[in-house]
Amino acid sequence: MKIFVTGCSGMLGSSVMAHLKELGHEAVGVDLIHTDPSRRLDVSDWEALKSFSPLGDCALVLHLAAATDVDRCEKEPDMALRANALAPELLARLCAERGVPMVHVSTGAIFAGNRKSESYTEYDEPAPLSVYGWSKLRGEQAVRERQPKHFIVRAGWMMGGAAEDKKFVGKIVAQLLDGKRKLMAVSDKRGSPTYTLDFARNLMLLVQSGLYGTYHMANHGTCSRDEMARKIAEIMGVDAVVEPVPSSYFPLPAHRPDSECLRNLKLELLGLDRMPQWEKSLEDYVKILAPALKK
Repeated sequence: MKIFVTGCSGMLGSSVMAHLKELGHEAVGVDLIHTDPSRRLDVSDWEALKSFSPLGDCALVLHLAAATDVDRCEKEPDMALRANALAPELLARLCAERGVPMVHVSTGAIFAGNRKSESYTEYDEPAPLSVYGWSKLRGEQAVRERQPKHFIVRAGWMMGGAAEDKKFVGKIVAQLLDGKRKLMAVSDKRGSPTYTLDFARNLMLLVQSGLYGTYHMANHGTCSRDEMARKIAEIMGVDAVVEPVPSSYFPLPAHRPDSECLRNLKLELLGLDRMPQWEKSLEDYVKILAPALKK
Protein backbone atom coordinates (compact mmCIF):
# COMPACT_ATOMS: atom_id res chain seq x y z
CA MET A 1 0.00 0.00 0.00
CA LYS A 2 1.18 3.54 -0.74
CA ILE A 3 0.77 5.66 2.39
CA PHE A 4 1.16 9.43 2.80
CA VAL A 5 2.71 10.41 6.16
CA THR A 6 2.88 13.98 7.47
CA GLY A 7 5.38 14.87 10.19
CA CYS A 8 7.61 12.01 9.07
CA SER A 9 10.75 13.50 10.67
CA GLY A 10 9.28 13.83 14.13
CA MET A 11 9.41 11.60 17.19
CA LEU A 12 6.33 9.61 16.19
CA GLY A 13 6.89 9.95 12.47
CA SER A 14 10.27 8.25 12.51
CA SER A 15 8.81 5.21 14.31
CA VAL A 16 5.82 5.04 11.98
CA MET A 17 7.98 5.31 8.85
CA ALA A 18 10.24 2.51 10.09
CA HIS A 19 7.28 0.26 10.91
CA LEU A 20 5.63 0.87 7.54
CA LYS A 21 8.86 -0.20 5.87
CA GLU A 22 8.90 -3.38 8.01
CA LEU A 23 5.36 -4.13 6.81
CA GLY A 24 6.37 -3.67 3.17
CA HIS A 25 4.33 -0.52 2.54
CA GLU A 26 5.51 2.34 0.34
CA ALA A 27 5.57 5.39 2.62
CA VAL A 28 5.68 8.92 1.21
CA GLY A 29 6.85 11.07 4.10
CA VAL A 30 6.64 14.86 4.19
CA ASP A 31 7.65 17.43 6.75
CA LEU A 32 8.28 21.15 7.04
CA ILE A 33 11.94 20.43 7.82
CA HIS A 34 12.56 17.41 5.58
CA THR A 35 16.18 17.05 4.42
CA ASP A 36 14.90 16.38 0.90
CA PRO A 37 13.46 19.63 -0.55
CA SER A 38 11.01 17.61 -2.67
CA ARG A 39 9.47 16.26 0.54
CA ARG A 40 9.03 19.60 2.32
CA LEU A 41 5.35 20.44 2.52
CA ASP A 42 3.22 22.79 4.60
CA VAL A 43 -0.02 20.84 4.94
CA SER A 44 -1.82 23.99 6.11
CA ASP A 45 -1.24 25.47 2.63
CA TRP A 46 -4.26 24.34 0.57
CA GLU A 47 -2.76 25.12 -2.85
CA ALA A 48 0.50 23.35 -2.04
CA LEU A 49 -1.35 20.38 -0.56
CA LYS A 50 -3.75 19.68 -3.41
CA SER A 51 -1.02 20.10 -6.04
CA PHE A 52 1.50 17.80 -4.28
CA SER A 53 1.74 15.07 -6.90
CA PRO A 54 3.12 12.19 -4.71
CA LEU A 55 -0.12 12.37 -2.72
CA GLY A 56 -2.20 11.65 -5.80
CA ASP A 57 -2.24 7.85 -5.71
CA CYS A 58 -1.86 7.20 -1.97
CA ALA A 59 -4.39 4.80 -0.45
CA LEU A 60 -4.11 6.09 3.15
CA VAL A 61 -3.11 9.34 4.87
CA LEU A 62 -1.46 9.30 8.30
CA HIS A 63 -1.50 12.83 9.70
CA LEU A 64 1.14 12.93 12.44
CA ALA A 65 2.36 16.53 12.01
CA ALA A 66 1.37 18.98 14.76
CA ALA A 67 2.54 21.95 16.80
CA THR A 68 3.36 20.17 20.07
CA ASP A 69 5.26 22.91 21.94
CA VAL A 70 2.51 23.58 24.47
CA ASP A 71 4.00 26.87 25.70
CA ARG A 72 4.64 28.24 22.22
CA CYS A 73 1.04 27.40 21.33
CA GLU A 74 -0.11 29.43 24.35
CA LYS A 75 1.93 32.42 23.18
CA GLU A 76 1.09 32.02 19.47
CA PRO A 77 -2.53 30.85 19.21
CA ASP A 78 -2.78 31.62 15.49
CA MET A 79 0.17 29.34 14.82
CA ALA A 80 -1.38 26.61 16.97
CA LEU A 81 -4.72 26.79 15.17
CA ARG A 82 -3.09 26.79 11.74
CA ALA A 83 -1.03 23.70 12.53
CA ASN A 84 -3.44 21.76 14.75
CA ALA A 85 -6.88 22.74 13.43
CA LEU A 86 -6.61 24.10 9.89
CA ALA A 87 -4.07 21.56 8.59
CA PRO A 88 -6.12 18.47 9.59
CA GLU A 89 -9.25 20.15 8.21
CA LEU A 90 -7.62 20.63 4.81
CA LEU A 91 -6.24 17.10 4.77
CA ALA A 92 -9.64 15.69 5.72
CA ARG A 93 -11.28 17.70 2.94
CA LEU A 94 -8.79 16.40 0.39
CA CYS A 95 -9.15 12.82 1.65
CA ALA A 96 -12.94 13.05 1.39
CA GLU A 97 -12.73 14.38 -2.16
CA ARG A 98 -10.44 11.52 -3.18
CA GLY A 99 -12.06 8.76 -1.13
CA VAL A 100 -8.94 8.10 0.94
CA PRO A 101 -9.15 7.06 4.64
CA MET A 102 -7.34 9.31 7.11
CA VAL A 103 -5.64 8.89 10.48
CA HIS A 104 -5.36 11.96 12.71
CA VAL A 105 -3.25 11.76 15.88
CA SER A 106 -4.56 13.72 18.86
CA THR A 107 -3.80 14.01 22.57
CA GLY A 108 -5.01 13.49 26.13
CA ALA A 109 -4.51 17.23 26.65
CA ILE A 110 -8.04 17.79 25.32
CA PHE A 111 -9.41 16.80 28.76
CA ALA A 112 -9.75 19.04 31.82
CA GLY A 113 -7.56 16.73 33.90
CA ASN A 114 -9.70 17.00 37.03
CA ARG A 115 -10.06 13.25 37.57
CA LYS A 116 -8.10 11.93 40.51
CA SER A 117 -8.54 8.17 40.21
CA GLU A 118 -10.03 7.14 36.86
CA SER A 119 -8.43 7.46 33.44
CA TYR A 120 -10.28 9.17 30.61
CA THR A 121 -12.01 7.02 27.99
CA GLU A 122 -13.23 7.86 24.51
CA TYR A 123 -16.70 8.44 25.97
CA ASP A 124 -15.66 11.30 28.27
CA GLU A 125 -16.34 14.91 27.35
CA PRO A 126 -13.30 17.01 26.35
CA ALA A 127 -12.70 20.34 28.10
CA PRO A 128 -9.21 21.67 27.24
CA LEU A 129 -7.37 24.05 29.55
CA SER A 130 -4.74 25.34 27.10
CA VAL A 131 -4.52 26.76 23.59
CA TYR A 132 -2.72 23.59 22.57
CA GLY A 133 -5.56 21.43 23.87
CA TRP A 134 -8.21 23.58 22.21
CA SER A 135 -6.40 23.59 18.88
CA LYS A 136 -6.08 19.81 18.92
CA LEU A 137 -9.76 19.42 19.79
CA ARG A 138 -10.72 21.74 16.92
CA GLY A 139 -8.63 19.56 14.63
CA GLU A 140 -10.51 16.46 15.78
CA GLN A 141 -13.84 18.15 15.15
CA ALA A 142 -12.80 19.26 11.68
CA VAL A 143 -11.72 15.74 10.70
CA ARG A 144 -15.04 14.26 11.91
CA GLU A 145 -17.00 16.84 9.94
CA ARG A 146 -15.00 16.56 6.70
CA GLN A 147 -14.12 12.87 6.33
CA PRO A 148 -16.31 10.04 7.67
CA LYS A 149 -13.57 7.50 6.90
CA HIS A 150 -11.30 8.58 9.74
CA PHE A 151 -9.39 7.26 12.70
CA ILE A 152 -8.79 9.86 15.41
CA VAL A 153 -6.23 8.36 17.78
CA ARG A 154 -5.30 10.06 21.07
CA ALA A 155 -1.88 9.40 22.56
CA GLY A 156 -0.50 10.13 26.02
CA TRP A 157 2.96 11.35 27.08
CA MET A 158 5.06 10.46 24.06
CA MET A 159 8.47 8.85 24.42
CA GLY A 160 10.66 8.04 21.44
CA GLY A 161 13.06 9.56 18.97
CA ALA A 162 16.29 8.09 20.43
CA ALA A 163 19.16 10.57 19.96
CA GLU A 164 16.70 13.28 18.85
CA ASP A 165 14.56 12.94 21.99
CA LYS A 166 14.16 16.41 23.53
CA LYS A 167 11.24 15.50 25.78
CA PHE A 168 11.12 14.31 29.39
CA VAL A 169 12.64 10.84 29.03
CA GLY A 170 15.43 12.12 26.81
CA LYS A 171 16.25 14.91 29.26
CA ILE A 172 16.33 12.59 32.30
CA VAL A 173 18.51 9.99 30.59
CA ALA A 174 20.88 12.70 29.36
CA GLN A 175 21.23 14.15 32.87
CA LEU A 176 21.96 10.74 34.37
CA LEU A 177 24.52 10.02 31.67
CA ASP A 178 26.16 13.36 32.48
CA GLY A 179 26.64 12.20 36.06
CA LYS A 180 23.83 14.11 37.73
CA ARG A 181 22.58 12.18 40.75
CA LYS A 182 20.00 14.53 42.22
CA LEU A 183 17.03 15.35 40.02
CA MET A 184 13.78 17.24 40.52
CA ALA A 185 10.58 16.13 38.81
CA VAL A 186 6.95 17.14 39.04
CA SER A 187 4.78 14.94 41.24
CA ASP A 188 1.31 16.54 40.91
CA LYS A 189 0.62 15.70 37.25
CA ARG A 190 -0.19 12.19 36.02
CA GLY A 191 -0.32 10.75 32.55
CA SER A 192 -0.10 7.66 30.38
CA PRO A 193 3.33 7.17 28.77
CA THR A 194 3.10 6.22 25.10
CA TYR A 195 6.06 4.61 23.35
CA THR A 196 6.10 5.62 19.69
CA LEU A 197 7.11 2.14 18.49
CA ASP A 198 4.19 0.50 20.35
CA PHE A 199 1.88 3.19 18.98
CA ALA A 200 3.03 2.64 15.40
CA ARG A 201 2.44 -1.12 15.64
CA ASN A 202 -0.99 -0.86 17.25
CA LEU A 203 -2.00 1.96 14.90
CA MET A 204 -1.59 -0.17 11.80
CA LEU A 205 -3.50 -3.01 13.46
CA LEU A 206 -6.37 -0.58 14.04
CA VAL A 207 -6.22 0.75 10.47
CA GLN A 208 -6.37 -2.78 9.08
CA SER A 209 -9.58 -3.40 11.06
CA GLY A 210 -11.42 -0.73 9.07
CA LEU A 211 -13.34 0.26 12.22
CA TYR A 212 -13.36 4.04 11.83
CA GLY A 213 -13.84 6.27 14.86
CA THR A 214 -12.09 7.85 17.86
CA TYR A 215 -9.68 5.82 19.96
CA HIS A 216 -7.22 6.12 22.84
CA MET A 217 -3.87 4.43 22.31
CA ALA A 218 -1.48 4.72 25.25
CA ASN A 219 0.64 2.25 27.16
CA HIS A 220 -1.14 0.60 30.07
CA GLY A 221 -0.77 2.14 33.50
CA THR A 222 -0.21 5.71 34.65
CA CYS A 223 2.52 7.61 36.47
CA SER A 224 3.75 11.01 37.56
CA ARG A 225 6.92 12.57 36.18
CA ASP A 226 8.89 11.84 39.35
CA GLU A 227 7.81 8.18 39.28
CA MET A 228 8.94 7.94 35.69
CA ALA A 229 12.31 9.52 36.52
CA ARG A 230 12.88 7.00 39.33
CA LYS A 231 12.04 4.15 36.97
CA ILE A 232 14.54 5.47 34.42
CA ALA A 233 17.29 5.57 37.06
CA GLU A 234 16.40 2.02 38.10
CA ILE A 235 16.55 0.77 34.50
CA MET A 236 19.94 2.43 34.02
CA GLY A 237 21.24 1.00 37.30
CA VAL A 238 21.99 4.47 38.64
CA ASP A 239 21.72 5.39 42.32
CA ALA A 240 19.98 8.74 41.95
CA VAL A 241 17.70 10.78 44.19
CA VAL A 242 14.58 12.14 42.52
CA GLU A 243 13.00 14.93 44.54
CA PRO A 244 9.25 15.36 43.94
CA VAL A 245 8.23 19.00 43.41
CA PRO A 246 4.92 20.69 42.56
CA SER A 247 4.39 21.91 39.00
CA SER A 248 4.52 25.47 40.33
CA TYR A 249 8.25 24.90 40.89
CA PHE A 250 8.65 25.11 37.10
CA PRO A 251 6.37 28.04 36.11
CA LEU A 252 5.30 27.75 32.47
CA PRO A 253 3.00 29.85 30.23
CA ALA A 254 0.51 27.06 29.47
CA HIS A 255 -1.60 25.22 32.02
CA ARG A 256 -1.12 21.44 32.06
CA PRO A 257 -4.01 19.20 33.14
CA ASP A 258 -3.49 17.45 36.48
CA SER A 259 -4.34 14.20 34.69
CA GLU A 260 -3.73 13.14 31.09
CA CYS A 261 -4.36 9.50 31.96
CA LEU A 262 -5.98 7.55 29.15
CA ARG A 263 -7.67 4.17 29.02
CA ASN A 264 -7.84 2.38 25.67
CA LEU A 265 -11.42 1.35 26.31
CA LYS A 266 -12.61 0.98 22.71
CA LEU A 267 -9.52 -0.97 21.70
CA GLU A 268 -10.07 -3.24 24.70
CA LEU A 269 -13.73 -3.84 23.82
CA LEU A 270 -12.84 -4.62 20.20
CA GLY A 271 -9.93 -6.91 21.08
CA LEU A 272 -7.46 -4.57 19.36
CA ASP A 273 -5.42 -3.35 22.34
CA ARG A 274 -1.81 -4.51 21.97
CA MET A 275 -0.21 -1.71 23.99
CA PRO A 276 2.19 -3.05 26.68
CA GLN A 277 2.59 -1.82 30.27
CA TRP A 278 4.43 1.49 30.36
CA GLU A 279 7.27 0.22 32.57
CA LYS A 280 8.16 -2.51 30.06
CA SER A 281 8.10 -0.10 27.12
CA LEU A 282 10.15 2.47 29.03
CA GLU A 283 12.77 -0.19 29.70
CA ASP A 284 12.84 -1.18 26.03
CA TYR A 285 13.21 2.45 24.99
CA VAL A 286 15.88 3.43 27.54
CA LYS A 287 18.02 0.50 26.36
CA ILE A 288 17.95 2.08 22.90
CA LEU A 289 18.09 5.70 24.03
CA ALA A 290 21.08 5.56 26.42
CA PRO A 291 23.56 4.14 23.87
CA ALA A 292 22.27 6.59 21.24
CA LEU A 293 22.91 9.57 23.54
CA LYS A 294 26.41 8.35 24.36
CA LYS A 295 27.53 8.60 20.75
